[in-house]
Amino acid sequence: ARIFFAGERKIFVMAPGLPSMRPIQPTTGPSSAHIGDMSEQVVERAVALFGESLSGQLSQAFGGAALEEQVLETLTDRAIASMTVNVAIDFALQMKLMPLFLQPAFLIVLLGQPLEARAATYGFVAEAPHQICGDRPESKRTPFCVRLLSPNLLEPSSAGEPCSKWEVQYSAMAVHTSTITQALEMDMPKVREAIHHASWDPLLR
Repeated sequence: ARIFFAGERKIFVMAPGLPSMRPIQPTTGPSSAHIGDMSEQVVERAVALFGESLSGQLSQAFGGAALEEQVLETLTDRAIASMTVNVAIDFALQMKLMPLFLQPAFLIVLLGQPLEARAATYGFVAEAPHQICGDRPESKRTPFCVRLLSPNLLEPSSAGEPCSKWEVQYSAMAVHTSTITQALEMDMPKVREAIHHASWDPLLR
C-alpha cells in the first residue's frame, strides 16, 4: 500500500497494445498522513484501487475488452504478492551484496495467447558502501541495477504458493542513471521484444 500510494510512480504495466509502459496509480487515496498506520482499511482500499487501475490499463491494451473477472482477480492478487522487497533482499544476500535494494520499482508484463504475466522488480544494488550515492533515502542509487523476474503469475500450478518460494530469474546491468525509472526505461526495448514475439526469452538472456 505504501508503494502504491507513494507520490512517485513505482508500479507500471506493459502489455500488447500499449505503446509504452503505463503507471498503475490511484486516482484517489488516503493522504500521506493516513498511510503511516497502514490500517486494514487503507490496505483494502489500496488493493481495490490497484485492481481498478490495472483493469483500466489492460482494457486499453486489449482494445476495450476486459479481462475475465477470475483472471483479473488472480493477476491482481499475485501481482500484489510479488511486489515486495523481501525477495530482492534475499537475492542480494545470496549474491554476497549489501542487504539493500534501492528505489524499488515494479513492472507487470503481459504477453502471449494463452495470456501469461510476470512481475519484474527493479532496484539498485551495491557490493560496498562507497558505490552508493545520493543524499536522501529516496534518491540513493548505485551504478548497478538488477531486474528480478517472477514466474508466470497466471500459472495454475503456482496457486497458493507464496512468492517467497518462487524461483526468480535475474539480470544485472551497469547503469548511469539517477532514478530507477530511467533504468527501467532503458530496459524497455527487451520488454517490447518479448511482447512482440510472445516469448520471455529476451528477458531471460
